[in-house]
Amino acid sequence: MFEEATTEPALLAVLLAQRQEQQAAFRAYFFGPFRLIQQNRVVEGPIWRRNKIRSLLKWFLLHPDRPFSSDYLVELFWPDTPAEAAHRNLRVNIHYLRYLLEPCIDRGQESQYICRLANNFYLFRRDASWWCDVWEVQRLLDEAKEQERDGNSNRAAFLYRKLVSYFERGFLPEDIYEEHLIPFRSQYERLHLQMLTRLIDISMEKRELDDAAEYAYQILAIDPLHEPAIKKLLSIYRLQGNYSAASRTLHGFRHFFKAELGVEPCSLQNEEL
Repeated sequence: MFEEATTEPALLAVLLAQRQEQQAAFRAYFFGPFRLIQQNRVVEGPIWRRNKIRSLLKWFLLHPDRPFSSDYLVELFWPDTPAEAAHRNLRVNIHYLRYLLEPCIDRGQESQYICRLANNFYLFRRDASWWCDVWEVQRLLDEAKEQERDGNSNRAAFLYRKLVSYFERGFLPEDIYEEHLIPFRSQYERLHLQMLTRLIDISMEKRELDDAAEYAYQILAIDPLHEPAIKKLLSIYRLQGNYSAASRTLHGFRHFFKAELGVEPCSLQNEEL
């Protein structure tokens, strides 16, 4: 399956990224349960168990080098707390977060990572000592798009599969009800479907039809009502000459769609086998 994609630049770039991950002093993981690893040890302990400390760190890592006012952070994390108490909570949790990341920091010493700016703004300063999977996902996505623009579909497919391997773990599954994270969750769920769709298209271009069908089924496992995936699966079966499977799939999907939503799937109403 796209053996060429695992050679030369695409593979070398991934291997370099893996080396950077392993050498980073701090590694943060958003896909799957949130984890912070410092010097190859999972961060634990009473400070780490404070929910708001983890929430602040997640927010800063999702927005590296971007300043946020204390008013903004207070409204985000303590919306129902009186202003004075909320600002006090923020200062206390920022203090604990700095100490968690830099246990040798002296009182009054400026943090290397959690920086306080003028007018009570805070930011997380990103540097080479940190690695974060959401940053790596963005790098892979940019690289895959560049490979596609250059006509290197095999290399792009290799990178798309790497992206899918992240998205399959789920974005912060323990925070599914946190409203401020919904835009990120929606973005990654949408990207997951887009990456699988591109893998279907590339597989069909290469006549790797079994692989294309597998990617279509992965989409349907995420969204059983995904009409474009069904249409692609029907096309795959036709190309394979498997008209009986196409017929079963079409009729089964129409029945399921109508049972769930009470209407026929619009894009399949005129579908012929």
